[in-house]
Amino acid sequence: MDVSFFVPVYRPNAQWLDSAVRSIVKVARLSARKVEILLGDDGSPESCLPLLTEYEKEFSGLVRAFRFPENRGIGSTSCALVDLASGRYVASFDQDDIMLPFDLDAAVDFLDTHDEYCASYARKFLFNDNGLTGDVHGDNQSVFLQFFQPKVNINGMLIRRDFLLDCGNFKPLPFSRINQDVWLMFRLAERGRLYFDKSEPRALYRVHQQQNSAVTGGDQHDFLLMGQDLICRNSELYRQIILEEFPEGRNEHEKRLIQGLCGLALFVNQRHSTLVWRIVEHARRAYPDDYGVREVLLQLLQSKPELFQREYEQAMTDFAGDADMQYSFVSLAARQPWAGEEIRNKLRELHRECRIAPPLVTDNLPKTKKASYSWSFSGFNI
Repeated sequence: MDVSFFVPVYRPNAQWLDSAVRSIVKVARLSARKVEILLGDDGSPESCLPLLTEYEKEFSGLVRAFRFPENRGIGSTSCALVDLASGRYVASFDQDDIMLPFDLDAAVDFLDTHDEYCASYARKFLFNDNGLTGDVHGDNQSVFLQFFQPKVNINGMLIRRDFLLDCGNFKPLPFSRINQDVWLMFRLAERGRLYFDKSEPRALYRVHQQQNSAVTGGDQHDFLLMGQDLICRNSELYRQIILEEFPEGRNEHEKRLIQGLCGLALFVNQRHSTLVWRIVEHARRAYPDDYGVREVLLQLLQSKPELFQREYEQAMTDFAGDADMQYSFVSLAARQPWAGEEIRNKLRELHRECRIAPPLVTDNLPKTKKASYSWSFSGFNI
């Protein structure tokens, strides 16, 4: 078996679940690979196993249905489904989302020929009852930002099953109801490389009031606790960074880990202005191709228009060959009081250029896009 898609299910909206299952089936049937789809009822009070077995009957040989008698949460149920999976690659998908018809064969071929990557992911587009919101998740990943501002989309992410099991599977987050997927991304990125597939998005993400992040409000303290867990496992490297010794790394993997730990040290110590600037200065020299370092630098310079403008123009020049990265810098510039129509037009141009999407998405995009930011420095003055 090549690929195992799996969907943890709990008290599902039958219409939303139907859209999710059939969208995955479509991707599977367009592929020449051997694919299975595992549906697992996470102990719903009123068992939804009869509903899941209907899909097992309709798509015989493709869909497998399971019932777990106790509600253990999405993390534990995902672990159980991975254990039941037989694919070389596994991919999680949410019960209320829609999988876009991406080229699964190409995604598998890439991982088969690039052992240095442990997983492959792509963008997702957000939508609600009124249609697409215009927001996207899963932009090109910055190693510097990966441990405190991850832009990784787990929906439809192909993960090497053996590698996933070595990293602890989808084990639940012990201190939160949400962000289990982010914690998994931390552990995967700590030990391997994640490939961002720019060619096409893989999911439409449904935004509604019943989802966990809406119910809990999305606790930002999760990131500090996940960061602490990461620091404890890499205490000596982190200690050197805090002491501004900045280790070089013995191999490519350790160099990438140090790069991410530098960003994490900046996040944890963001109120310590001297250390923050030393980390940014070091990162700019050591990782000139990491656009995340420039994003942080521009955020620090928001109160200094002349310096901001200079660094913004330099970043646009340095990353002239990558529309995704330029889009990040133009978005930051568009937030400045002095931003004129020229920058706003550039933002619209880059939005069209770098948001590669199938007709289902492009035909329904809003006319304007409101930029959104998941994190910024708090209480920091220069």
